[in-house]
Amino acid sequence: MNHYREPVQPATKDPAKFNLYLVIPVLNEDQIIAKTVSHLSTQLAKLPATIHAQIITVDDNSTDNSLATLAASKSPYLQVLHRAGNDQQGKGAVINTAIQYLEHTLAQGTAPEQSIIGILDADAFMSSADLIQVVARFERTTKLAMLQTGVNIYNQTNWLTRMQDFEFMGVNSATQQLRERLGQGIASGNGQFVRLPFKLAMLQTGVNIYNQTNWLTRMQDFEFMGVNSATQQLRERLGQGIASGNGQFVRLPLALKNPWGNSLLEDLEFTLRTWLLGGQVEFTHTIVVQQEAVDHLRPFFNQRVRWCQGALQCMHYLPAIWRSAYVNWFQKIDITFWILMPITGCLVPLASLITLITLISRSMQDWTGGWHHLAIITIFLIALLSCALLAGICQRNYADIHQKLPFWRAMLTSIGFQGYLLIIAVTPYAAIYRQLVGKTNWTKTRHEATQVYSHLKRSY
Repeated sequence: MNHYREPVQPATKDPAKFNLYLVIPVLNEDQIIAKTVSHLSTQLAKLPATIHAQIITVDDNSTDNSLATLAASKSPYLQVLHRAGNDQQGKGAVINTAIQYLEHTLAQGTAPEQSIIGILDADAFMSSADLIQVVARFERTTKLAMLQTGVNIYNQTNWLTRMQDFEFMGVNSATQQLRERLGQGIASGNGQFVRLPFKLAMLQTGVNIYNQTNWLTRMQDFEFMGVNSATQQLRERLGQGIASGNGQFVRLPLALKNPWGNSLLEDLEFTLRTWLLGGQVEFTHTIVVQQEAVDHLRPFFNQRVRWCQGALQCMHYLPAIWRSAYVNWFQKIDITFWILMPITGCLVPLASLITLITLISRSMQDWTGGWHHLAIITIFLIALLSCALLAGICQRNYADIHQKLPFWRAMLTSIGFQGYLLIIAVTPYAAIYRQLVGKTNWTKTRHEATQVYSHLKRSY
């Protein structure tokens, strides 16, 4: 019996009417935003009559044709806002603009507890089945205020994109599942859903990469569907999940009482402030938002430096977190480790590298004597077993959203993921440098035009 695994039991939508507002920040997205709006609109048309859905796009004074592209859209679900004259203060400020608009227009006269806000990126895609599951989760759990979905990469076209998929579907998902077991999830980018009134929680869905066209994009999918998903599931068991970019769903009162901040990791900051208000954040790996992976090394590196620097900017919340009676012991330890990772990430890799070089050099000097060669073999076996474990987690997470991933392919990806980690290991140095010299500008991740929507998969 596997007590670690979250039961895969789809929720059933009841007759109660809900409002669903999908908020999409837009900054120079003319290459992809039209397709995103078009495909989301197609899915919204399939929703039952009990779900009234709208897409709220907020153009952050783009310098390309994003605003004109949105204005030309024929979608009956689309609302277009334009932040004219603003100095592009980051994603948090853009989301707050949408919340203020909702408060004074579309959400007026509606039941706040039955109004859900979803935070999606300009490259995000979610099926109607997954959106129904999101609303059903809020309907079933009245105390739920925020939900973070999983992440899946759809453009696995090269090594880098495949590694990102492994990261999200494997490592990140496992971490979030651990948080869900022992405390609460955390918001983590795409797929955040928030209930309009402040009650108790947020729900984070999983994230899946759809452009798995090379090594980099495949690694990002492995990251989201493996590592990130497993971590979030563990957090969900031991405490609460955390918001993590795409796939965040929030109740409207929570959004009104707890506006987004301006840190470079606004979803983590939003989670911490929600915890301090007594809110509960949930993560689900069985619902995923599909997104585009970064398929070139330089923009990928810049993106990860921004994430790393954003964690540093949340360090001042730690004293309040440790004093809070709302946050359990696991959440306090986990989030402290998470926020301080840019600092430990500068020290641990160097110490590990020096130790490994020392072991190898001494073993080469005297292979027949001493224990050094045994230590190297042990390290190798532990690394191989860890790769097998991560491969199994990623394969299981794919199975939970009804997608097949052969174990041999997951294992090869897991081994390649170690090279991907070497790239990420350099980012803390750049992040700390930027923070020390006061470079806190938002480095935008540009999304490319893609033709891969035809093979996007449903989770149900």
